[in-house]
Amino acid sequence: SVIKNAGEAANGATYITFATNDSETAKNFEEAYKKRYTDDPKVFAAEAYDAVNLIYKVLGEMTVINKSEIPQKLYEIENYQGACGILSFNSKGDVIKPLSIKQITDEKIILVNY
Repeated sequence: SVIKNAGEAANGATYITFATNDSETAKNFEEAYKKRYTDDPKVFAAEAYDAVNLIYKVLGEMTVINKSEIPQKLYEIENYQGACGILSFNSKGDVIKPLSIKQITDEKIILVNY
């Protein structure tokens, strides 16, 4: 981690990241990941998990799978509760989900803004 490697030099660093997700879905994902890999989830593991599950969800709702319809079906998803939080898509396919501003202070990560 940055704090471990940089120590006091990391103090004051401010960054934007995805909002913390304390949902049951996130907890279940983290527990399953740790059980399977005997380690904490890596960067973007929850996002990859959600991406696969979203595609699975869309394919499961289609009676006939037409690959050209998959993007549109994904864009229609709203308020999906995934491992990385609640997300929706806009009409261009951009993901809409909360972000957090965090800062390293006294060698600890604190939430500045949610």
